[in-house]
Amino acid sequence: MEAVAEAIRANRDSVGEQSVEQQREAMEQQQLALPMPEGVEVADETIAQVPCRWFSPSNQDASATLVYFHGGGYVIGSLDSHSELCARLAITCGVRVLSVGYRLAPEHPYPAGLDDCVAVTREMVNREASSGGIFVGGDSAGGGMALAVMLRLRADAVPLPRAAILLSPWTDLTSSGESYHSRAQQDPMIESSRIQSMATLYAGATALDDALVSPLLASHEGLPPMLIQVGDNEVLLSDSTDLAKKAKDCGVETTLEIYAGAFHVFQAVPGLPESVAALSSVAAFVARHRD
Repeated sequence: MEAVAEAIRANRDSVGEQSVEQQREAMEQQQLALPMPEGVEVADETIAQVPCRWFSPSNQDASATLVYFHGGGYVIGSLDSHSELCARLAITCGVRVLSVGYRLAPEHPYPAGLDDCVAVTREMVNREASSGGIFVGGDSAGGGMALAVMLRLRADAVPLPRAAILLSPWTDLTSSGESYHSRAQQDPMIESSRIQSMATLYAGATALDDALVSPLLASHEGLPPMLIQVGDNEVLLSDSTDLAKKAKDCGVETTLEIYAGAFHVFQAVPGLPESVAALSSVAAFVARHRD
């Protein structure tokens, strides 16, 4: 874990001055260098006018679907950048994973990306009659997106997913949590100034404390069960711990897992023991809540 963290820190320092376009390219190239796991079939589909990508385990009856929103601060990330992680989720959990290529800021600030993710999720909920259930999930900004999608569906009286899987979710774009200060030195990936810049780009003309921009600040009453995983060394630790407390106080079945010494979205590193353990826990959570 420590050696990987140091490599991440060195990479963070090297890209600090890059443009958004350069950061997007760098993220894709890093992830595309990872070999895809065997035993998964990949297919692209446009759903609700949004580019999406299916990851289906080859030798399993994967009736349930995980609608997945990638991380990247709402500014970087793509279907390509998260392909390897989505493939491992599909194989480990025995579900079909649908990765959503939502629009990014600054070209498309809030609510463009959220509108895309809501539209895709609504379509998948409409298809649920012939499935083993719809889950939503995501990492970092994608975890915050999954939470905001559920809030929008609840407001629109649309049937909610069975459960949510939130990996190091970014839920408070106001950066008000205690860990933004207490974990600033330990976190090898996230710098406060960079994440605050991404928050501003995403929010655009909307206030950072809007309940759908910072879904931590919303009421979570009536939401489905949540599994929240986070590393103890993350700047975003409070985004998870505060969410877990608020959700539990609202009566939401909430499981919070804090991984000692782990960094932001450690689950994306294949073969890391903590990553293997975390995805096994995700698989057990999905199994409890599917048909």
